[in-house]
Amino acid sequence: MVFNLNPDMVAYSVQTFHWLIVPYIFFVSLIVQAWE
Repeated sequence: MVFNLNPDMVAYSVQTFHWLIVPYIFFVSLIVQAWE
């Protein structure tokens, strides 16, 4: 399986990952504050 790392696909992957992980971190931080 060959991965073709063209800049458009890399940028799309980074953007998608960014918008998935940022709300997750925010949500986890809220839970941690609520438990303390």
